[in-house]
Amino acid sequence: MFAAVGREGPVSEPIQTLISGLVETLQGGNSLEWPALRERILQYGTEAVVPLLTVMQNTDYAFLTRAVAVQILGELRDPAAVDGLIVGLQDETMRYRIALSLGQIGDKRASQPLLELLHTMNVDGDGWGTVALALANLDEPKAIPLLVDFVVLPPDDETSERYRVGLGRFGEQAIEPLLNEIRKQASNENVTDSPAYLRLRYALNLAIDHMGAGGVEVILKTLNDPSILLQTTGLMLLQSSLEDRKNMRRALDFELQEGYPRYYVRGEPSAEVREVNPEFLSALDDYRLRDMCRRVLTSPDSVVRELAAEILGIYADQNSVDALLGALDDSSPSVRYRAIEALGIIGDKRAVMKLADCMGDDVDFVRESAAQALKKLADKRATSALIAAIDDESSEVHEAALDALGELRDDKAFESMADHIWNDEGALDFAVLGNLMRYGDKALPVLAELLTEVDERIEQRELYRGLVPFANPVADVLVLALQDRRPVVRKNAAQLLWALCVLLNDDRVVPPLIAALEDPQAAVRQAAADALGLFQDSRAVDPLIGRLNDPERDVRLAAIRSLGIIRDMRAVPALMEKLNSADFLERSQASDMLNHFQPPSIDLLLEMVIDPNRPPESREEAARILSDSDDPRAIETLRGLLGDTDARVQFWAKRATDRIEVNLDEINQKPE
Repeated sequence: MFAAVGREGPVSEPIQTLISGLVETLQGGNSLEWPALRERILQYGTEAVVPLLTVMQNTDYAFLTRAVAVQILGELRDPAAVDGLIVGLQDETMRYRIALSLGQIGDKRASQPLLELLHTMNVDGDGWGTVALALANLDEPKAIPLLVDFVVLPPDDETSERYRVGLGRFGEQAIEPLLNEIRKQASNENVTDSPAYLRLRYALNLAIDHMGAGGVEVILKTLNDPSILLQTTGLMLLQSSLEDRKNMRRALDFELQEGYPRYYVRGEPSAEVREVNPEFLSALDDYRLRDMCRRVLTSPDSVVRELAAEILGIYADQNSVDALLGALDDSSPSVRYRAIEALGIIGDKRAVMKLADCMGDDVDFVRESAAQALKKLADKRATSALIAAIDDESSEVHEAALDALGELRDDKAFESMADHIWNDEGALDFAVLGNLMRYGDKALPVLAELLTEVDERIEQRELYRGLVPFANPVADVLVLALQDRRPVVRKNAAQLLWALCVLLNDDRVVPPLIAALEDPQAAVRQAAADALGLFQDSRAVDPLIGRLNDPERDVRLAAIRSLGIIRDMRAVPALMEKLNSADFLERSQASDMLNHFQPPSIDLLLEMVIDPNRPPESREEAARILSDSDDPRAIETLRGLLGDTDARVQFWAKRATDRIEVNLDEINQKPE
């Protein structure tokens, strides 16, 4: 009969049998069966407490056996187990697991024993963390100062994580101690990068998150505090929380934890997944937060001003435009950069001329940001400032200005870019060329002229590599170039279009390519035929079949390849006829392409291989293809051709029958 400290009385036979079975299973080292016994034990509730405490106290049992008993006691969440578990805290081997179970039960009687344990035990990373979590579960505020101390100076990083999580569970009770400790950090050099500060900020974030909508009041409090470090902390927490909200996604399973729904957030650029409180994230729309960010844009601290400008960009509030325009004159380049970025996100046209003035800023990344913002606004009033930036000494500013000009569709911008298509070193400027292509048919003369200089002033391969980032707008202009009267322009346009077609987002170039199959120049027809295969568009099948009789061999081969890639059954008879070709390469390629159509073309192949009036080459190709087929008709036909007068047909027939016999032997040797 089981007996233990904290309870007296008989134990019913069923639970006694279950506990005995649990002990026997764990003592025997069978770790797979005990979870099922645990589920059954949990159903007995209070009745299971006494026998489980007895197992916990029996030092003759293995550690795992006793630890499982303690775990189940915690999962029962029965106050009847508290006294026995408190006594068990004296056992150094079990005390941490017992502390965890006491925290799960949540009975306040365990608070003082656990606090005393923290004061008397040697500082052990795992142990301290476990006791800290237990006290947090008990909502014991006396633990907060101890936990704060060990967040600042933890034994190790893993333990620090537990302290931070423990502090976070205290929610509002932990706020003031954490803020006070952050204030103390202000005198440290590079404080915002120090490990202690980062740990404190993380704990504060967890506590705010735990408070739900009330967490907004804490952020407002930090922004109103005279301490620059606390203002910075509040803005950092607000910025990261707004990013969390942007990235938030529901978990596959909706759960209720800690009394409120939680979601999982995947942050960038790391792949870390953590939980956040959607009630807190929803409360971030409080107008007071935006008002406060606008107010601190005039802070004496540049980091505070920079964070405030960035946050106003995340909010994208039209009411922030005037404040951000004022920040464009800030002495800090980083603040100017963030203000410009925010104005680009908001997209208010009032900012255009001030942003155009920023194109003359003496800091490269500020000018680049201004060009990017002007691209979003796409206002022609900024044309002159952007044109001037084409000659900027910074390549990043140069390219950003060109991107903006490409969006404007302005005649003056087009002419200025066209004048800069070749740089001072005589090399083609692909950023200029690519953005010119965005002007559509207006860019055709520029591209056509360039295509006449391929292999003279620029190699076709180099031109292709440079045009890849602009594949879609370039393709539209290349299609127009297919109509040029100059053969060299059409040839290079068709070949570039073929190379770029795999990067296109749609099949709008298919009809022009079909038309190009009739071009008088063979190189154009060949490039068009190859490109049509990559699109796998059924509209191209009949025109490609027509090119199987093209006077140029390369065009015929391209048509064969593309028909094999498209795999439309209409092409099979025409490809079968190509097996009769006098050209070995055509026969071989047609044979390879027909492999894509098996088994549908089997009947035609059988007809060809047994027809003595067919050219020998055609029968040989048909036999070769059939030799790889598992169709019973092919195998039977080839067996009948083992004595054929054509030695090559005999060869493929024997190869097929040998392969089948080997397969049959393997099947017969397999055990039943």
